[in-house]
Amino acid sequence: MDTTGRVNGSVLRYDSALKYWKASTTAGIVAGDTAAMLTNYINVVDTAAMLSTYLKKADTTSLSNRINLKLNISDTTAMLSPYLKKADTTSLSNRINTKLNISDTTAMLSTYLKKADTASLSNRINLKLNIADTTAMLSTYLKKADTLSLSNRINTKLNISDTTAMLSTYLKKADTASLSNRINLKLNIADTSAMLSTYLKKADTLSLSNRINLKLNASDTTKYVKYADTSTTIATKANVALKLNISDTSVFARDWQIAGTANYLPRFTGSGGSIGNSNSYQTGDTLLTLMSPFYGLRLNSNTTPNSFTGWMPYSKMVLNVNSTTFAGIAMGDP
Repeated sequence: MDTTGRVNGSVLRYDSALKYWKASTTAGIVAGDTAAMLTNYINVVDTAAMLSTYLKKADTTSLSNRINLKLNISDTTAMLSPYLKKADTTSLSNRINTKLNISDTTAMLSTYLKKADTASLSNRINLKLNIADTTAMLSTYLKKADTLSLSNRINTKLNISDTTAMLSTYLKKADTASLSNRINLKLNIADTSAMLSTYLKKADTLSLSNRINLKLNASDTTKYVKYADTSTTIATKANVALKLNISDTSVFARDWQIAGTANYLPRFTGSGGSIGNSNSYQTGDTLLTLMSPFYGLRLNSNTTPNSFTGWMPYSKMVLNVNSTTFAGIAMGDP
């Protein structure tokens, strides 16, 4: 995998000695440098194993619900607000100390106890809190014995001092300042968008792709002539240039109509003799379709020809011109 990056035209390369990335014009970062850089850092799997023995938040739900039912300090304060505090009894205690003690009145009142004297006291005592009333009142509160299991479980939990020792080898937030500053210099997604704004997107290539699909593939050309096979043709291209072109044959494509040959020479049969009595002859279908070979053109005439202009001979020899006048043209052996 190529992990080389560029910032301001420079290649980013990880320096394993300095433990950070730096700009370089030489070779860029490789996968091995990244692996070496991350060996001292904690992995996600290491965190899971480290915390597996600790209490999770979900485990404290039951404990939290039970604690919510226990007596709070504020509840105790409100409950004891109508009761006498120890500091309030100092003056009372001093006054009581000056009063008559029970031992002093025992002898004096031993013969006096009256029921009427205890009626008011009995009524007042009946209004006071009994032990049974206290039991019912405190039944919803946590007893000391009930906290033993909770206390034991709390003792096994992680202390702040234990966390400090455990995290001493890990990277602190303050240690990431340099890393954060270096990351701020890296390429952002927004920078990539601006950088690629002038490039062709995949969606923009649809028309191009359709046009490419219509082009000839390399596999389609296997049955065609290779460039190497044209060496002979290229070497003789000067000779090829002298050959008949399609455009040269346009004049040959004109058909000869029978109706247009009425005034032409009659067809030569090859048996000798005259081929016509016309005073003016031109090359036509009659002379182009001669069936027998001949060696020359023989002219026999007793009259003066009207015209002999533009005549193209069909033989190298013209024989037996008897006089300046001739009566006809005969084709045959000399």
